Amino acid sequence: MHHSYVCHDSLIRVPCITHVRDTQVTSIVANDPTDRDSIYGNLDTITITFNQDTNRGHNLPLTGITRSQLDNLLEFSQKLGTDYTAAWDSVRELTIKIVDSTLSAPPSIGALWVSIRPEGNLRNVPAACAPAHEAFPSIILDGDFGPSNVFISDFFAEDPDNLDNDFSAGDSLLVTFSQVTLSLVVTLGVRH
Repeated sequence: MHHSYVCHDSLIRVPCITHVRDTQVTSIVANDPTDRDSIYGNLDTITITFNQDTNRGHNLPLTGITRSQLDNLLEFSQKLGTDYTAAWDSVRELTIKIVDSTLSAPPSIGALWVSIRPEGNLRNVPAACAPAHEAFPSIILDGDFGPSNVFISDFFAEDPDNLDNDFSAGDSLLVTFSQVTLSLVVTLGVRH
């Protein structure tokens, strides 16, 4: 029995020649190669993985892919910034490097998703389907843009009645963090 799947084109539906499905996005992962902060910015990367080997898009170089070329291949649900480049790590993996994050949305972990544009001519290899043309809102940005910047900046213990040198009932601890966090009140029990 012969199976065929339908591949999508912007104007017509073209059946695949083989049992191979359309090229699809399987993951989108954020990374901060320097791990200097947790804020989206210059030099951060976003790696997109596809479900199968691709032709790497229409006439795209392996490295030095420009913003214009990338915007022809993919559409992002949030603005990445003023300038970014990309390079193919393999026939299934594309890494975007942020050059200038000015005017970015910025992209959010758990919110950014990607669409493949038909103009980019991204196909499976060997080409058995029409160029991919699909949005992937259920595949959202994972990873991180660096480690958390929250740390303890000050720690103070107080014994208001000054009756002993031990932590006891009525004593308090004050912890100050490097930035605003969710409020949390903790009551500690003291064992005697």
